[in-house]
Amino acid sequence: MYLLDFDRTCFDTDNCFYPYLRERFADEETSNLSNYELAQSLCSKINAGMFSFSPGELSSFLYEDAARFLRDKENGVMLITYGLPALQKAKVESALYGIPRISTIYTGDVRKGDYLAPHIGMYGSAPVFVDDSVEELEIFSAKCPGAVVYEMRRDGEAGDGRWPVTRSLSELI
Repeated sequence: MYLLDFDRTCFDTDNCFYPYLRERFADEETSNLSNYELAQSLCSKINAGMFSFSPGELSSFLYEDAARFLRDKENGVMLITYGLPALQKAKVESALYGIPRISTIYTGDVRKGDYLAPHIGMYGSAPVFVDDSVEELEIFSAKCPGAVVYEMRRDGEAGDGRWPVTRSLSELI
């Protein structure tokens, strides 16, 4: 079983999603907001029923290898995402439109390792966890010691050094 982070592992959050939001909401003075403040503002609109993404609107923001990996592995993949649940759900549902049988866990403000630790045995004897966040990798490694852990580095930079680095999900096949 593959347990995959969503943002920056499967979905190009920084280079595609946030610039897209800034362009889409340019008339609403988003230029002074940090990415987190922009996300909070959008989440408030989603929760109030004032905004949604159309099915497939965000599909082009999936990394090409991620879309292929998700289609190939189907039930063998579980996305796990940390952050504002309404926004994360809206992003995932729009981005994965047309990709069947992918389950997603929305942890809200609970770190992924903390969230999964009581249930990690459900995902096999050695599930594979992939994330770009060193903080998430540290917590997951400590709480779920039987898992195989990879650090995703889409930016081409060197990894932290404690985990094997992958630059593409196709390297895991």
